[in-house]
Amino acid sequence: MEKTHMVKSALSSIALVAVLAGCAAAPPPEKPADEVLKEGLMNLTDVKAYSYELALKGDLTDPLGDDVQFDFTLNGEMDAMDKTMPKMTLDVDGSATSDAGGGSLKGEVRLDAETLYFNIMALAIEGEDLPSEFTEMMNKWWMVPVPEGTFDEFAMMTEEDEAMKEEMKQAMEDSKVFATPEFVGTENVMGVSSHRYKVNIDKRALLQFAREASEAQGETVSDAEFEEAVAELDKVEIAGDVWVAADGGIINKFDGTITLKGSEGEPSGTISMTLTLGNFNEAVTVQAPSDAEEFPVEEVLGPLMMMGGMGAMDSSMMMDDSMVDDSMMMDDSMMMDDAGLDAMMNEAMEAGMTEEEVNAMMDSFGDVNIETVGDVGIEIE
Repeated sequence: MEKTHMVKSALSSIALVAVLAGCAAAPPPEKPADEVLKEGLMNLTDVKAYSYELALKGDLTDPLGDDVQFDFTLNGEMDAMDKTMPKMTLDVDGSATSDAGGGSLKGEVRLDAETLYFNIMALAIEGEDLPSEFTEMMNKWWMVPVPEGTFDEFAMMTEEDEAMKEEMKQAMEDSKVFATPEFVGTENVMGVSSHRYKVNIDKRALLQFAREASEAQGETVSDAEFEEAVAELDKVEIAGDVWVAADGGIINKFDGTITLKGSEGEPSGTISMTLTLGNFNEAVTVQAPSDAEEFPVEEVLGPLMMMGGMGAMDSSMMMDDSMVDDSMMMDDSMMMDDAGLDAMMNEAMEAGMTEEEVNAMMDSFGDVNIETVGDVGIEIE
């Protein structure tokens, strides 16, 4: 008897939760599905700040027949309400593999307009040992000052820019990218009650929008180019679900799959993507890491350039006319005596280069042969 009472109580509790959940859910929209989706897309163009979660997965065969898989997640916030002072946070975590090898990455980036912060927590490349210059800098916060005025141009909208923006919005409004949408139900997306629709992507409509957007920017797309793009896109299928916030009517989630149907010698396979958006037009606050150190650009770029045989020279180390006098100039046969060569190396070291960097720079000039021309001379081939 006691068990029966417990079962009835449990069922009653479940029923109560279901009723409350049903009361909280928004009713189906009265507007046709295509109108809801179009308005949701248009409303999205007016968003200046948001949080996001993006998951990307792929299982592909490349044109050479190699298998490629990847799985990445990205999440963070964007704030461009003041275009001259953008703010951003980004967490990335994922891996990729193929017949040729693979690797993984985990890191975080923060931007507060004046300073860029980043932290590479993990980085691995299959079969490769990363240089110590990299591994010693991993798993700690670094900062790089953003040059003053970097984003000023984004805030300078000319009349031509405004006209182009309006043309693109009109092209989007006229397009019917979401084909045959079907209402599925009402679900919670980032705490917001949202209407879910199953859709197919009208590829021709998508390309038509891309064409009109290109023409709004002054480019010309011929009919032949357009039909060629349609033929290529016929090898791709795009389908998925789209969510639109019940309150505010803005698209806040897309979950879709891209299927590549390439024949032999062309990529094939599937790519899945889930993008979730929220906290629309809410100001973003970027927390500056308290232990961030200024990133030693020269220390990192130096070894990188030396690895490429270029020598490590930033703009302050470049040899200008004042560093190269007549005694250092090579003639048409690329001849230079040892005094001139010593002078060049001394000038470079005085400019801040180390002996190892100077040697790497000289090696990058080519092979060196010693030839007697009066006194001992050095010919650089």
